[in-house]
Amino acid sequence: MQSERIVSDSISSAVKEYLDKNKAELNNIAINLLKEKIFIDSREYTVEISKRNRLFPQRENSASDEEISFAKKTLEDMLNFSLFKEFSVTIENKPCYCLLKINAPGKDGLIIGKNGRNFNSLQYLLLLALEKKFHRYVPVLIDAGSYREKRIKHLKSLCSELIRFVSEKPDEKITDFLPSYERKLIHEEITPIKGISTFSIGKGPYKKVVITTLL
Repeated sequence: MQSERIVSDSISSAVKEYLDKNKAELNNIAINLLKEKIFIDSREYTVEISKRNRLFPQRENSASDEEISFAKKTLEDMLNFSLFKEFSVTIENKPCYCLLKINAPGKDGLIIGKNGRNFNSLQYLLLLALEKKFHRYVPVLIDAGSYREKRIKHLKSLCSELIRFVSEKPDEKITDFLPSYERKLIHEEITPIKGISTFSIGKGPYKKVVITTLL
C-alpha cells in the first residue's frame, strides 16, 4: 500500500486518523515525520504513514562461536584503525546476547564520545558488519567503562518522567534520536502501562520514540 501524508496538530492524532481509516494495527505501520511547524500557541506536523510491506524475520537470541569471534576481531580492527593502542576486548555471554567489553584504561571518554556518539557509531558499524557477513541480525553488543549500565539507568529515569508527564493530561512526548536497543528499552518500560502507547518514528538506525495517551 502506498504511503499517506497527514497534517495534524500532533503526531498521535495523525497516527490515530490513519489507524481508524485503514483499520490497521499500530505495530504494523511505518511512521516518518516529514515536517514540523512551531507557532506561538500550536504546532503542525506533516506525517508520512504506510503499512509495513513485509514481516521482519524473528531474531535469534544467541550468537554462534564463529559470529562472536568475527565480532571481536572486527571491533578490535575498528579500534586499531582509530589509533587506540592499549586496549583489550573481553567476551561475556548473556542470556539473550553476547557482550564485548572494551577495556581501555584512561580512554573510556574517547571511546564513548560526547553523548555516546562514538560508542553508538562503533555499535552500529559492528552490527552492520555482522549482518553483511552472516545475513542476519546477530545479537552482539559492546560496552566501555560501564557506559551501557549508566545509560540504562538514565533511560529508565527518563521513562518515569515521560510517564508522569503524559499521565497528567492527554498529551505526547517525543524523545531524541535513539539507537534500536535504547528504543526497545523504552517500549518495554512504558508499553505495559494501561492507557499509554509508544511507537517509533523515522527511517534508518536512529529514530525517535513517541510516548502518548492520545491513541
